[in-house]
Amino acid sequence: MKNSILQSRMTRLVSSACAAFLLGGALTSCSDDLLTGQPSWLGESIYQELQGRGNFSETLKLIGAQDEDYKSVLEKTGSKTLFVADDAAWTRFYASNPWGARSLDDLTMAQKRLLFKSNMINSAYLVELLANQPSSSATEDPQEGAVMRRATSVDLMDSVPMMLKADYPEPNAVRVDEKTGQPLDYWARVRHKDTIRILQDNSVASMIHFLPKFMQNNNITSEDVAFLTNGQITSNQQAFVNGHVITEGDITCQNGYIHILDGVAVPLDNMANIIAQNSQFSIYNRLLNRFSYPHFDAAVNDEYHRQYGGTDSVYVRKYFFRRVEKEDEYITMDDNNEVPSSSMLPYDPGWNRYSLHSANNTATFQQNAAVMLVPTDDALKAYLQGEGAEIEERYANAGPGATAWDNAPDAVVMPLLKNTMLVSLKAAIPSQFGNINNTAGENMGVQKADIDSVLWACNGVIYQTNKAYLAPEYVSVYFPCIVNNDAADEHQRMRVMYGVVDKDATIAGGEGFYAYLNNMGSKYSFVIPTDHALHTYYDPVSYKRTNATGSTAVAYDFKFEENLVKADLSYVEWDSLGNPTIGSPVGSAISASTTFSQDGDVFNHFKDIFNSSLAATPFRPGQKFYTARNGGPIIVDWAGSRVAGVAGSFQYERHYYIPVTEEYDKSVQGNGISYVIDKEPLMSTMVSPYAALTDTLRQGQFGLFARLLESSGQTLTDETKAGVTLDFDGGVLRTDDGSGHATMDQALSIFNNYHYTIYVPTNASIQALTDAHRLPTPQDLQDVLNCIKRMDADTEYDDREYMKQQLQVMLDVVTNFVNYHIQDNSVYVEGEERSGDVFESACIDTTTNRFVKLTVNYTQGGPMTVTDNLGNKRTVLTDVIDDAGRQCYNVLTRQYYFNGASLNTATPTCTRFYSSSFAVIHQIDGPLVPNANSYYSPEEYQKVQDIIAAHPLDETPSSNPIKRRTR
Repeated sequence: MKNSILQSRMTRLVSSACAAFLLGGALTSCSDDLLTGQPSWLGESIYQELQGRGNFSETLKLIGAQDEDYKSVLEKTGSKTLFVADDAAWTRFYASNPWGARSLDDLTMAQKRLLFKSNMINSAYLVELLANQPSSSATEDPQEGAVMRRATSVDLMDSVPMMLKADYPEPNAVRVDEKTGQPLDYWARVRHKDTIRILQDNSVASMIHFLPKFMQNNNITSEDVAFLTNGQITSNQQAFVNGHVITEGDITCQNGYIHILDGVAVPLDNMANIIAQNSQFSIYNRLLNRFSYPHFDAAVNDEYHRQYGGTDSVYVRKYFFRRVEKEDEYITMDDNNEVPSSSMLPYDPGWNRYSLHSANNTATFQQNAAVMLVPTDDALKAYLQGEGAEIEERYANAGPGATAWDNAPDAVVMPLLKNTMLVSLKAAIPSQFGNINNTAGENMGVQKADIDSVLWACNGVIYQTNKAYLAPEYVSVYFPCIVNNDAADEHQRMRVMYGVVDKDATIAGGEGFYAYLNNMGSKYSFVIPTDHALHTYYDPVSYKRTNATGSTAVAYDFKFEENLVKADLSYVEWDSLGNPTIGSPVGSAISASTTFSQDGDVFNHFKDIFNSSLAATPFRPGQKFYTARNGGPIIVDWAGSRVAGVAGSFQYERHYYIPVTEEYDKSVQGNGISYVIDKEPLMSTMVSPYAALTDTLRQGQFGLFARLLESSGQTLTDETKAGVTLDFDGGVLRTDDGSGHATMDQALSIFNNYHYTIYVPTNASIQALTDAHRLPTPQDLQDVLNCIKRMDADTEYDDREYMKQQLQVMLDVVTNFVNYHIQDNSVYVEGEERSGDVFESACIDTTTNRFVKLTVNYTQGGPMTVTDNLGNKRTVLTDVIDDAGRQCYNVLTRQYYFNGASLNTATPTCTRFYSSSFAVIHQIDGPLVPNANSYYSPEEYQKVQDIIAAHPLDETPSSNPIKRRTR
């Protein structure tokens, strides 16, 4: 039952009282008490109980000093819970307290209200019930031990502080509005005022308590609570309320309960205010205040004027944070809703009713609180002299009394703040320190020795740290984007890359750019294009477009403005050698500016740039080829041990590298090295695998393999007219992916969103197999099909079924031959060394239903060899050139599918990538054989030829056939 706990507790109280009276010889019984309606064991009213005890005179004076008649309230029946301190505790309070009062008369009326009402709950709670969460329906029991925070009797208007002009956050000259170019000052609207009335939040501060059942339910040990309370309690069986211990609880009165504390409980402030009031946090406080603003709240303003009069505006101090809840009450945006995502904190540290929202967007402030790991000024200065020396060097000229932190832009400051703001107190207790992760999801390494003190707030706990925990962004390959986000020179500025990555991190279901770049579990090489480099990006969707079709190729000019990624488009002309010339801007027929959207054309293209620029391995001297995140190649030009330039397959096939203008090495403390390029971004080849294999200038090298590829189900004609159904599912070339997504020319249907290697045996080695009738030629396949069409369908001993069977066998042989030369994973000469690395081919062994393997060996400077399933070792030929003088290894290709069916027409529907695959092609000195029975039988070949000879080309099926036996 919903009230079973309360009923059980009251039953125990009644039973205990009855037993006490009986043992003491009382003349009245429990039943007599119940008949009178006033049990004799029940105390007097709360007020009378305090009077009768004789040592609560200061508490009684506080009650009487309220501007409402709370004496009458506490004398009458009702339902209250009151936390009180005796006179000795009040004496200690006056001797040393945060408000400086030496007597009750020294307190302001607002302070008196807060002292009294923050210690009163408008319901009757035993200590053991304070931690229970009420059920959401009458049929459910309360959640025992779920609550650590609870609303008190405080009213929002009990205290509306006055802020002096000197206390406004100072404007910072390094902060500039990206739209106007003017200094960015979120407090500008009140700087002309000498004072303002401003609430620290428009929700009421709560009481925070650690009670035994809550601690037990959440595995908070005695050692944990001793650390958290700075030794005030040493056992998880004790009760801790608003910074004080309950020394006597559950004093039962007619109108509620009294719980006595070991000291006067001052209402807890929120974390933002505690940080502001602590002189050791001055640097951190200045950084945090950058992201606050005075919000005009009409409801608060009207209520204040109703109660107190006056005409001055009343504000609420807010901090920008990434909103995850739906209630308008918690929106913390600037009045014009144009605060960039880079200015959003994980949460508002001044939010009194801080709530940790779950995946289904529900939460209660009562069950958890936040944690902030706030470094002292000394810790932040020490960081600049050690691990943060690069920040100190870059931003040291901060002015009198300031530090490099003060001069650093928001993009540099935010990683520090985000890394110190933890969302769950229950997950950040001392026994869980080993599980606390930083913003990159890596263990932060929090130690008790790093924490000098624990400060309690109404919305969380502050760990005062003597070290600055390393923000992963400061040692990641993303760091150059952060520090160059607002560089004045576009040849250094990385606003686009920074803005898109940061924006993506705020979108539900984003691409994960931010998390990927800051993952410390890998060592990356990140090629970063400057804003200037991103002026020139040739659109692969339009590579094949020409004026002849009325549709022209375009180039993108990326920018990041108003918190959106955009692009201007210009026409491009390609010459016969594939070299571009950028022409005039695109007119209104094509949108020249597209907003940030994961489904939008601009983001789709920028995603390809990002994924082409990041390799999950360090660049190593001697290795030239690397695999990027999207599976494409990054090619490195070395100058000794220094990276002089880089190329994508687009640049490589045009024989040039993009110079590296700057290098950021974070490989020791962090996750890799970043390389800045300023000419253009890495881009992909215009050549598809099909185009490379069928290139007329490579017929002497790739010609026979290309024809086998084409014949494996694609070039056979009129199958349905002959009544032939082919069981074929690999190697087919097609002009779309089967769902209407166009490709550049022909595409291999066995390719997926991955990267591959295609090994092409020499024409001579393929010719030897066809001459031996072990590998059917395209003509062989077509001859069989033509014969089937000529044969009588109703011959008594029909060879037609045999020929259909042999056609399928031939196709399987050709298909398996082609597919076994296509391997998962791109391997490059001058790429990663391979020592017996095993890869799957596209050929399936029908007996095991598994892909047949290939083994690759390669050492820098030596040959690359490929060993097949039968142990035949083939070598990649690096001394062969085609008729155009091009090498026949490391041939770089990319296969695209686009988002529409019309690619190169007057009105194309393709505007972005749907999917793509990369393939590198190598010539090898002989064929690869998947298994012993992979080839066609010469004996069967002869039988097939005999049947074809028995059905000459000029013979046509008769309408009244003569039956004949041919076998």
